[in-house]
Amino acid sequence: KMTIRQKNLRSGAPLLAALAISTSLIAPEAIAQNLAIEEITVTARKRSESLMKVPLAITAFTETELERQNINALEDLAQWTPSLQFQDVNGAFQNPAIRGLTQTDQSSPQGNVGVFIDGVYLNNRSGLEFGLLDLQRIEVVKGPQSALYGRNTFGGAINYVTKQPTLGEFGGRIEGTAGTRDRYSLAGNINIPIGDAVSVQLFGGFSDFDGTIPNVRNGERLGGWNTRDVFGAKIYAEPTENTRITLFGARNKTDNETPALALSEASSNNCGSDTVNPFGVPRQTLFCGE
Repeated sequence: KMTIRQKNLRSGAPLLAALAISTSLIAPEAIAQNLAIEEITVTARKRSESLMKVPLAITAFTETELERQNINALEDLAQWTPSLQFQDVNGAFQNPAIRGLTQTDQSSPQGNVGVFIDGVYLNNRSGLEFGLLDLQRIEVVKGPQSALYGRNTFGGAINYVTKQPTLGEFGGRIEGTAGTRDRYSLAGNINIPIGDAVSVQLFGGFSDFDGTIPNVRNGERLGGWNTRDVFGAKIYAEPTENTRITLFGARNKTDNETPALALSEASSNNCGSDTVNPFGVPRQTLFCGE
């Protein structure tokens, strides 16, 4: 054993020397550049702050990250956000939950995770999707936030931060997507300066997708959407050095493509595994038939 150990040490010595030499050839500024972390600015506390310095549990996604991770809906956002779950029943009942804190009254029109667009509360369970909104960032703030955001934020808050128009610059962008399963989308914006103190940004887009889940009953596919479209405008003005005015308006529509659903009493189940209800009566778990 001693002999083998000594051989291993001898064979490893040239490798260690090579590592030391190669490390010394790297300039310190190059190492610092490789280790640099992109600073993300958030507005979770109603002011611009570095994400690293905010004393809150926040998961933030920049515009680049939203595009890279293909995050187009709250369901996608939940896939990439630790402790965020999302339930959607045909768009009519959307229930984001953070850290497992769900409410007992599921029929309530309001949840305990508040969703905001530029600080404006979305007071509806069926209008929470951001779709093709021209977003600069999404912030998921975890834990009770009633002191900052008011009621309906016991579980946390989700902030949609739209892009800010740029003063004095004319520009815009347009992007399109095409793929299988009749997947296509087109979206863009244009920034129009009006003098040196006012700028208007127009944005819009639409998308369609047949889905990827085969429906064995009719051969069609499920899980897509018939329409996702949005259009709107944002006006930004700085009339004085200490005055900033923002006006924002948008129309966002999502038309989901879902199968027909039918509910039946559990007593009508006629197949599947057997269970026993609290009264000792055996029941089956599934219904088979038309």
